[in-house]
Amino acid sequence: MANSEVEKILFELSQGTITREQAKRAILGLEKCPKRNRMIHVIIRDRNGKNVNIKVPFSMVETIYPWVKFETSGVNVREVLEEAILDENFVGEVVNVEGDFGETCTVRII
Repeated sequence: MANSEVEKILFELSQGTITREQAKRAILGLEKCPKRNRMIHVIIRDRNGKNVNIKVPFSMVETIYPWVKFETSGVNVREVLEEAILDENFVGEVVNVEGDFGETCTVRII
């Protein structure tokens, strides 16, 4: 486990960005994280055809947060994503939600 990743988690905790439980799960996830480089793939399409299509490694997951609505259609995307990250065997679609204005957001672990 990299100290810099733990420091980032502790900083987010100190800033109130995440809860104690989320910090605990994130640190435990770092300990369990397999050696293979798993990625998070985010695809966002709006009704006008504009797209966002990004892939980031787990170590950079916080970079996708500005692109994802975290409370959409009654689904807390951040919690679902964090649970999927902790499952080292999970690969596939984490969430696929449609917004009020026809936009869609799909998050996958690849």
